[in-house]
Amino acid sequence: MTKDKETLLVTGGLGFIGSNLAKRLCNKFKMVIIDFNKPPKPEKIIEDLRQKGIEIIISDISSPYTWKEIPECKYIFHSAAQVAAELSWEELDLDFQTNIYGTLLVAEYARRNNSQVIYCNTIRVYDPDAIEVAMKKHSKVSEECATIEVSTKPQPPYALSKHLGEYILRSYSRMYGLNVISHRMSGIVGAGQIGSKTHGWLSNIVRCAVNQEKFPIFGDGNQSRDVMHVAELIDIIESELQDFKKFSEDGFAVYNVGGGPENELSINQVIEMLKTDFSYKMEVKKANARIGEPISYATDIGKIRGKGWHSDISGYKRIIKELIKWYEEEKGNGGRRNF
Repeated sequence: MTKDKETLLVTGGLGFIGSNLAKRLCNKFKMVIIDFNKPPKPEKIIEDLRQKGIEIIISDISSPYTWKEIPECKYIFHSAAQVAAELSWEELDLDFQTNIYGTLLVAEYARRNNSQVIYCNTIRVYDPDAIEVAMKKHSKVSEECATIEVSTKPQPPYALSKHLGEYILRSYSRMYGLNVISHRMSGIVGAGQIGSKTHGWLSNIVRCAVNQEKFPIFGDGNQSRDVMHVAELIDIIESELQDFKKFSEDGFAVYNVGGGPENELSINQVIEMLKTDFSYKMEVKKANARIGEPISYATDIGKIRGKGWHSDISGYKRIIKELIKWYEEEKGNGGRRNF
């Protein structure tokens, strides 16, 4: 007799990470997606996911009525969010409604159903000054780095809302015994990611190069981040789902997730590489540096590796080649979007 599949709920499942996760794991789990903010050409994405037997609920996670529609599930991958730091200055209510209240409703649902939660967080929860100190000392940032509540400089509301989302889940873990994993992620990328000036910086540079658009540089272009292929993030998630209590430490656990110092590169480095290695004519336009943005960042992935997860981290050159191929194909297909 075949054992019934356990249910995995993916919030924000029409987005880049959520849709890749759903398609990859739909043979191992009964997959349910909930999403409200539709990406470009959502009908194609929805069609592809439904053909794989994935249930899709188009609804807003920040509405209490939404959660009355959701079937009982054992696991939640919570990636639904307002993800643009710059937009959060302009639309504070949207940022807090989705990232804080929406996460509270996720936590409440998890408490009622005894669900286990993986939370998509961001490196922006770290204090930029503390990041600078860690990078100078160690060339990478660990989970011990101080977070934004100690910062003496203005931080985007996005950083605060994501930090508070994690705090809500941590509190529910302490009060109600939820098992929760929080990923503080840096530079998750791959074919299908639609780069823009507010999100997906590496994809956006490649998109501008392929489409011969000017790339906006905020600051001097020496800002650097490490990058990780989305497939490797899903490798981590799959390992966590196989032994959730170990990775959650039978409670609440935080992991920095990214490509590590060997995959750190700056905006200027990428632009130069696109010019010299791939013969693109890059045009740029300068703008003021963004408020509260760290200058350089590379992930210390020692903690997640210490739990037994091992992978050959993709080199950034391979990732850039993959992005170029995808955007060139998109250009040839008239800009069709298909994750």
